Amino acid sequence: MPHIHFYKYQATGNDFVLIDNRTKGYSFSDQEIQKICDRRFGVGADGLMLIEKHPTLDFNLVYFNSLKAFVAMEVGQQ
Repeated sequence: MPHIHFYKYQATGNDFVLIDNRTKGYSFSDQEIQKICDRRFGVGADGLMLIEKHPTLDFNLVYFNSLKAFVAMEVGQQ
């Protein structure tokens, strides 16, 4: 896996790895997401969030929980 610039945020008992993916430079398999979120051998997190471009809103937030379930959120104003 290449070097990845990321941020780690925590609040209310949960923690997340955030990656700026507005250039679409990153794509992760289910296994890679699980490795990143692994608390013993990875960064350790409850989930991975990718910040991506959205055509009309501020950004799109793509969330994968540590069990690799996927959720997309659109954030901003039109």
